[in-house]
Parts: sequence; structure tokens; C-alpha cells
Amino acid sequence: MTNKQALLRAAVKIGAEKWVHIGGGEVITEQYEVDGLLMADHICNCEVTGTSSPKAKFIAAANPATVLALLDELEAKDKLIAELEARAVTVAFKPLPLDELGSARDGKKYSPSFGAGYNCAVIHCDTELRQACANAGIRINGEG
Repeated sequence: MTNKQALLRAAVKIGAEKWVHIGGGEVITEQYEVDGLLMADHICNCEVTGTSSPKAKFIAAANPATVLALLDELEAKDKLIAELEARAVTVAFKPLPLDELGSARDGKKYSPSFGAGYNCAVIHCDTELRQACANAGIRINGEG
């Protein structure tokens, strides 16, 4: 596992500078001005035979500015993951009480078999939802 704090400290120490692959194996900092003169720091020169160095291109791309941006993105993702892992859904499925099996809550009369079927459907929905949430890693807080 990468030590993100050590990487962050190293990148911050250098600053959010960008590096440029200028050809062959040479990598320099972007130009900056000192006393009216344009300057650049030499970062590395990868040995290369006959063509441009893929290592130099990678080193230029993995500059401190990029590292800082990646660490910011990782921190945001870690925060989002923690929030998602901490969430819980509250669900309460309420079957009809036994004394109401012959009537619906809307005041209409139904046969007792309707109430029993309704309760079976509620239990089935409860079971399916709980299993789907468990498979997705979502905790359920609820009654029953």
C-alpha cells in the first residue's frame, strides 16, 4: 500500500510544479521567471537509444501537480466511500393485524383471504428488499 501522507509531504515540499518531457530522455520543469530571465530545472535524463524515452514521458506526467491532484481525488473518493458505508436505510413493513384481516385500511371490506394474501406479499417484499440491500452492502434499520 502506498504511503499517501509521505507522498503528499514530498509533493507539497516541491510545490505544484509541472514537468515537461522535451524530447529524448530529458525532463525539465515548466519554465519560470527569475529576474526577468526564463529558467527551467533539470529533473532527469533517461538514457535512450535512438528514440524518445517512455520512462521520461512517464516521469514528466507524474509531476508534483499531478500527484497532488490524484491525492485530492483519492481523498474525495475515500470520504464518499466512508459516507456510503455508514449509511443505513430505515424500512418498516407492516402486515395487517389479525383483527383487520377482513378489512382494508381504506375502510373497504375484503375477505379474510385477501388480508392473508396481502400479509404474504408484505413478508415477501420485506425478504426480497432485505436480501437485495444485504447484497449491495446496505444496512437496514427497521422493525421486524
